[in-house]
Amino acid sequence: MAIIPKKWIVKTKNENLVNEISQGLNISRTVATVLVNRGVKSIKAANMFMNLSFYDLNNPYLLPDMETAVKRTRRAVDNKEKILVYGDRDLDGVSSVTVVYSTLKLLGVTPLWYIPSTEGYGMHKSVIDKYIEQGVTLIITVDCGITNSEEIAYAKSKGAEVIVTDHHEPPKNMPLEAVALIDPKRKDSKYNFNDLSGCSVALKFTEGLLMSYDKYYDKEMFVLDIETTGFHPVFDNISEIGVLKIKDFVIREKLQIFVGTGADCCDIESASEKLLGFIGENTVITHNAEFNIGFIRQLTKKFYNREFDNSVIDTLTLSREYFPFESYGLGSLTGTLGIEQIHSGHAIDDAILTLQVFERLEKIRNNRLKFFLQDNLDVASIATISDMMPLVGENRIIVKQGIESLKKTRRIGLKLLIEQFSKKEDLNTKSISFNIIPLLNACGRLGRAELAVELLIAEDVTKAEKILDEIIKLNQERKELQSENIDKFIELLKKQCDTEKDKLFFVSSTGIEHGVTGIVASQIVRQYNRPTLLLIIEGQEAVGTGRSIGGFNIHKALERCGDLLVKFGGHSQAVGFTVAVDKIAEFKNRMIEIANQEVTSEMLEPILEIDSQLKLSEVNMELVNELNALEPFGIENPYPIFLINNVKVDEHSLVGTGNNHLKLKMSENGHNLYAIGWNLADLSSIVFSVSKYIDAVAQLEINRWQNRENVQLQLLDIKPVL
Repeated sequence: MAIIPKKWIVKTKNENLVNEISQGLNISRTVATVLVNRGVKSIKAANMFMNLSFYDLNNPYLLPDMETAVKRTRRAVDNKEKILVYGDRDLDGVSSVTVVYSTLKLLGVTPLWYIPSTEGYGMHKSVIDKYIEQGVTLIITVDCGITNSEEIAYAKSKGAEVIVTDHHEPPKNMPLEAVALIDPKRKDSKYNFNDLSGCSVALKFTEGLLMSYDKYYDKEMFVLDIETTGFHPVFDNISEIGVLKIKDFVIREKLQIFVGTGADCCDIESASEKLLGFIGENTVITHNAEFNIGFIRQLTKKFYNREFDNSVIDTLTLSREYFPFESYGLGSLTGTLGIEQIHSGHAIDDAILTLQVFERLEKIRNNRLKFFLQDNLDVASIATISDMMPLVGENRIIVKQGIESLKKTRRIGLKLLIEQFSKKEDLNTKSISFNIIPLLNACGRLGRAELAVELLIAEDVTKAEKILDEIIKLNQERKELQSENIDKFIELLKKQCDTEKDKLFFVSSTGIEHGVTGIVASQIVRQYNRPTLLLIIEGQEAVGTGRSIGGFNIHKALERCGDLLVKFGGHSQAVGFTVAVDKIAEFKNRMIEIANQEVTSEMLEPILEIDSQLKLSEVNMELVNELNALEPFGIENPYPIFLINNVKVDEHSLVGTGNNHLKLKMSENGHNLYAIGWNLADLSSIVFSVSKYIDAVAQLEINRWQNRENVQLQLLDIKPVL
C-alpha cells in the first residue's frame, strides 16, 4: 500500500488554562493539554467531560412529534394491534430494531420486524403490502423513513399508519402523511443534540413510551418561583413571579410578572389575577414551598377570599429524602446534582432551575426507567460507534454508560459474542470497533441482517450459539469479498481516475458483489485521502456508496445533485444513493465540479494533529490509565496523539501476514519501549536506510499478552532524524 506523506501539526495550547485545569483537578499537564485541545475551557467543563452522568441524558419529549408517536403507540399496545418495526440492514438499523422490538415485547406486544436485504435502503411498497396482508396497522420505522414520503402515503392509503424514527438529514419535502416524524435533525426540533445514531433515536422513542406509564405523564403542571425584597412572606415584598407551564418535564409556556410601579410592572392585585388564572387548579412545583406558597396563600385569601388548595410538590422536601446531609439552597442543590446554574437573579430562571432539579430527582427515583435505559444502552453504544457518530455531547454518555452495560449485558447472544471475541476488561471503543462490530455488520453486508437481530433478541443459549456460528462464517465470507472487491475497485480506480490530480474519485463498475462497498470506499479514502464515490451498475440503475474527508460535506454535495438521483441519504461523511444509468455521466460531472470548487489542496494533504510532545520516559501505565478517563474516544474526540522526538531504534522487523506491519524496539536514556505500526511496513526501507534515530507520532496503548500488561506505542507515522 502506498503511503502518502503526512503533515505533522502540534496543536498550540493555552498554557495558563492547562495549568489551571491540571492543578484544579489534580491531573497531569499532559491530560489537561488533551482536554484543552478538545475545546474544554474551564475546570468545571473539564470535570463534566471526564465524569459523565447517566442523569444528563436529555428528555425524549424535546424531540419533535414524540408526544404524538407515544400516544399512537400506546393505543396500538393497549388494543393489541399488529405492529411492524421496519429497519435498515446496517448495524445501526439492526440495533434500532432490537431496541424497539424488545421494548414492545416488554409491554406485552410481540411485533413483527423487517430489514431489507436485496431491496435496498428505506421503505418499499412490496414489503408494505406483504405486512398489511398480515394485518399490520402500525409501522414504526427505525434508522430510515424520513425520505420515504411516497411509501408512507401508500401505507396510509392501504390502512397502515407510520411513525418515523430516523436520524438522517430530512429532505425539503418531508413525509407529512406520517403520524409522527421523530428526527433530531428536524429544523423545528427543541432537542439540544442532533447527532444521535438511529438506534439512539429509537431508544429515545422507547424511553418516551416507558415514561407514558409514569404518574406525571401527560399532566400539565406549573413550576413557580417568587423573588422578594424581604425575607418574610408578606406579599408586599414580592418583586417578581416566574411560572412555567410544563408537561412531561418540557416547558410549554412561560409567565414572568414584575410587581411594582415601573413601565413593565403591575400592581399586586393584577399580578395575583395573572398568576392564579395561569396556574388554575393544577399541581404547583416549587423550591421551599413554605416560603413561596406562603405568598400564594396570602394572595388567594386577600383577593379571592378562599384557600389555595392546589396540590404542591416541594423540591426542597424531595431533596432532603435523597441528600440528607447536603445544603438545600437551590444553588447548592444544583451543584450537588451536577446541574449547570443560571446566574441572573430572576424568578423565571430559578423556576427553570427548580424544574431541572425536579426532573433530576425524578430520574433518580425512577429505577424502572433507569434499568430499562441501562439494559438498552449496550446496543445503543455499539450502534453509535458503528455509525461513526461524533463522540461528543450526549453520545459520550451513551457510549460511556453503554460500555458499562455491555460488560454486564443480559442479551444472551451479545454475551456469547463478547466472551468469544473480546474481554470485559478490554471493552472500549477501539476493541468494540475491531472485535464486535465487524461480525455483526457482516450479516447486513451479505444480505443476512436478520441474523444479527436474531442473535441480539435470542432468549435461548443453544439457539444463540447456532446463530453466532453462522455469523462467524458470514464474517469470513465478508473478509474474502472485501479483499476481492478492494483489488477490483483499486484496479478500476487507477483506470478511471488520476489518483494524483483528481479531487474526488468517481468509480463505476459492473459484476461486483454488493455488501462491502462502504468498507472499500473507506479504505480508499484512508489510502488516498480523497472523497470517493463507488457505483455498482445492475440493469438500468446503479447503487452507490460515498465516503468523504474532513471539510467536504458529501451529503450536501449529493443534495445539489438530487434532481439526478433516484434516492439518497446519509450524513456529511458517508452517503448511499441510487442513480439511473443514463444519468451517471451527468452526475459524475456535477460531483467533480462541486469537488473542484470546494475541496482545497489543504484538505487533500493528510494531517496528523498532535496533542503534545512526550519523552519516552513519560510513557507509562499511569499516564495511559489517566488518559483512559477521557474515553470514549472516536469521531470528534480522537485518541490522543503524541510526538516523541529523537529516539533510537534498537530493533526493527516486519510482522503479520504479508509482513505488512512494522514492529520496533526503541530506547531513550535507558528507557525501552516497543511500538507497532499497522500497515507501515513500507516506511521501513525509507526511514532506516537513512538513520537509526527517528521522530515518531503515536498513540499510547496497553498490550495484554499471557496475563501480562505492558505499555506500547501504536505508531501513526515516523520520520528519520537527519
